[in-house]
Amino acid sequence: MTTYETKRDHFRRIQSPKCSNAEKQNAEKAIEELNKLINMKGVIHYPVTSEEDNVMEEAAKLWAFARNNSWVAYDADLIIAAQAVILKRIGIDVIIATTDTQDFNRLLKQHHIDARRWQDIST
Repeated sequence: MTTYETKRDHFRRIQSPKCSNAEKQNAEKAIEELNKLINMKGVIHYPVTSEEDNVMEEAAKLWAFARNNSWVAYDADLIIAAQAVILKRIGIDVIIATTDTQDFNRLLKQHHIDARRWQDIST
């Protein structure tokens, strides 16, 4: 789950003097909802490490795939995607919860890994 990507924008809104109190409250509520999803029974939250395989090597392969297809891919996304590929490889079904479904789905289609907006995943 890409909690970093999802939470970072909410934290930005909470800390921004330009955001209204309503926007800040919405951001706080969104973080609470995401945390509920993370802690939901049956949802497994893995850190971006793995003893099963080399995450950074897999990220480098994904970078090469993206580059060869003329796509821009950010390092954080590649590391998250690599972790998903490794988890899938060892037999764990993976859904990436993110706000950036288009890039992840394009990058991971060949691995049969789905990315969904975290708000669309029911708790």
